[in-house]
Amino acid sequence: MKSQNQIMNSFESILSALKKMENAATVLADLGKISSELQNLDQYVREGLKNINYQFDSFIQNTNLLSEVIDFQKKLSQSKSTDRTVDNIFHFLQEKTAFDSGFMIYKLKEEDQTYEIITQQREQAELFRKFADASQWEGLKQIFAENESSQLITDLSSFGHPEIKWSILQTKSVIIFPLKARGHLFGMGFLIRQKQLFEITDLTTINLLITLISLVIYQNFYFAWLKSKLIQQTRLSKVLEEVKYPEFFENGPLFLFTLDSRFVMMHANAAALKNIEIDGESIIGEDFFEMISPAHRTAFRKFITENKDQPFQVFRCPLKISNGHFAVMEFIVSPLKNEGSSSLFLVMAGEVTGNHFREVMEHRNEVLDEIDQFSRILVNQFNNLLTVLLPNINMLKRIIPAKHPQYVHLETMQNAAQRSANLIQKFLNYDVEDLENYEIGNLNKFITSYAAAIKKELPDQVQIQVELDPVIKNTRIYPLRLRRLLDILISNSIIALQGRDNALIKFCSRITEQKSDGLVAGKPFYLKKGKYIEICVWDNGIGIPEKSLTQVLKPFYSTRIKNEGVGLELFIAYNLIKDMKGYIFLDSKVDQYTAVYLYWPFREEREMGTRTVELVKEEKKSHAKQATVLVVDDEYNIRSMMKEIMEMSGLKVFTAGDGRAGVDIYQRHKKDIDLIIMDMVMPIMDGRAAFNEIRKINPKQKIFIISGYSQREDLLDILENGAVGFLRKPFQVKEIIEKVQEILHIKN
Repeated sequence: MKSQNQIMNSFESILSALKKMENAATVLADLGKISSELQNLDQYVREGLKNINYQFDSFIQNTNLLSEVIDFQKKLSQSKSTDRTVDNIFHFLQEKTAFDSGFMIYKLKEEDQTYEIITQQREQAELFRKFADASQWEGLKQIFAENESSQLITDLSSFGHPEIKWSILQTKSVIIFPLKARGHLFGMGFLIRQKQLFEITDLTTINLLITLISLVIYQNFYFAWLKSKLIQQTRLSKVLEEVKYPEFFENGPLFLFTLDSRFVMMHANAAALKNIEIDGESIIGEDFFEMISPAHRTAFRKFITENKDQPFQVFRCPLKISNGHFAVMEFIVSPLKNEGSSSLFLVMAGEVTGNHFREVMEHRNEVLDEIDQFSRILVNQFNNLLTVLLPNINMLKRIIPAKHPQYVHLETMQNAAQRSANLIQKFLNYDVEDLENYEIGNLNKFITSYAAAIKKELPDQVQIQVELDPVIKNTRIYPLRLRRLLDILISNSIIALQGRDNALIKFCSRITEQKSDGLVAGKPFYLKKGKYIEICVWDNGIGIPEKSLTQVLKPFYSTRIKNEGVGLELFIAYNLIKDMKGYIFLDSKVDQYTAVYLYWPFREEREMGTRTVELVKEEKKSHAKQATVLVVDDEYNIRSMMKEIMEMSGLKVFTAGDGRAGVDIYQRHKKDIDLIIMDMVMPIMDGRAAFNEIRKINPKQKIFIISGYSQREDLLDILENGAVGFLRKPFQVKEIIEKVQEILHIKN
């Protein structure tokens, strides 16, 4: 029993020990967990301490940066110039971000047309402006449409603003920051690195600075702009202090009138009273329209009456001043309402005589030039038809025997076409030679000789007087054109003098110099600055009504009847003097006189001589091979006709419909082409331009000109530069064949 109890006690001891071991294992397991948690806690503590250290370092850095910004702000406040301020800003940014280049652009006002560039790197200012121009202001503003803070761009290809031309800057990384003042984006800045990328810390630095930079930039440039405006206003104020408005309106260039409802002058300023009289008496109490030229009184009275309730109306007409002359005035009429029932009118008048006659001349010349251009285009088309018609009639006459019953009809057609061609030539070249060269001669001798020659042809009752300025010596003259001009004027004078007693024609000449653009002294003729020859042809005939003076130069205005050239004489005279770089004016009073004035630039020449055009002369060489011709003309029928004529004469022919095509064909076949026959007036590229292009390819290439309508100066220029000849359209088959054979040295 005792041993059993001992066994049970031992067993319980074992169980107790096992329990203790189990409890110890649990403790150990718990200790393991605690150890693991302690390790995690240690790691967390270490990470926390590390973050605290990093944040503390960042705090210290930002504190230092803020301290530097404060110092920077103080430095900016001490800058004594805008340029110095800009230098300080870029220098500070360079220290903090190490950019390669940088600039800012701004517009102080949205309505400003242009923006300004700010940079420390002046040598790159044009590059920055090129970038800004290419990207455009509105495109650049879109960068900050959704994000108003600074932006760091490291991948330009994925940047969502394709309109911005980054390639111009050749950059790898960019920081862009806005410039804002009072909530308004007035500019932006760009910091650029060409090889390395910016970092986030650089962007942080810029974000700390943009408010300060914006404020400084805006203040400096806005106040600089404001200061310049104030200085300008101050200067203007000082100037305006010296302007005495009452004295200006009383004695200045303006005439002031106060009219009652009946248009009687109740008041006028001192300038008007001094310069205007009516029958030698004061104008006060007189009818306002008595001062106006008779031709304009009714129209002016009607104008004021119909517009009396309008606050501001303008009318232009001549006003008679004290010396008996009429000055062209611009009248500004405004009604004045007083307390009573009657109305008054305030009239201000300023002289615009010079401007008026300039506008009249320019309008007249514009109309005449348009008529001339239109007429020449129509006539040129008709001329081209004749150029086809005449050679074809000629070829038919060669084929049909002379005894054929239809032969006489061909001759009739040919004669009619030739008369038409002659009339066209008269119109196109004013009935003088195409290529008249100027001569250096004595103009007075020319006029004296001309006056003596026409005296023999005039009726005995018509007297001739010559009053010439001895100062005029040797100068450039075009004898044929000048003689044709004088013939036209004398022809009109003779008709105006029919039935007149003491009929007289005068020739006058003088040199006149315009110191500035304006009216010729004592005459209502507007000339530009320069020195001019003036020739006047005067007669005491029946005169020309005032309303017709601006019309008589138009074609077909004359009522005279002729078989040819009806009413074209003065129109031709206008074009002749224009061809000499000159002007024509008329002055006349009915039943008293008519004077025609001619002006062209004067240039005294030392030596007598003649301008000559020498056509290229080459050694004659007969063609062993078939000669080749290139015909360049925009008219298909002319090209076809020319091709047929040339091929009938044994020539090989290329054709082109304009100057550009002609140059291209010549470029491909230049080794084969012996002669180019070329029109002057063509689309795409005209004859003159094509001539120059071909001469660049081959300066020795033979070029022959055919034309029905071309400027004399163009022809002279081409002939002086190597063209081998000229033939005016329309022409006969024989004429063109003989010219080509002569140039190519081909026997008939």
